[in-house]
Amino acid sequence: MPFTIDDDQKADLACTCAALILSDSNTPVTAENISALLEVAGFTDFEAYYPKLFASALEGKDLGAVIFGGASGAGSSSSSSSGSSSSGSSDSSSDSSSDSD
Repeated sequence: MPFTIDDDQKADLACTCAALILSDSNTPVTAENISALLEVAGFTDFEAYYPKLFASALEGKDLGAVIFGGASGAGSSSSSSSGSSSSGSSDSSSDSSSDSD
């Protein structure tokens, strides 16, 4: 069974990829830049409002933070667990220092 998507889904995917490329290259994610990138890539079959929609949704946002924003919560809980393990390692260092005395 072949994988098919309709034209609207293709435009969504193309704009998403364009926004990611622009963000990765530290280029402002604007409707003009999205449109220009899509045209250079040869994707011209999209409604004019798609780049504007994506640009307005991402305006003023760090795309990396939007994508990886959930990871920061996991990192903070991980750091608290590593803090408890570091207290355990300080106990072992106090044990080793008492052994050497």
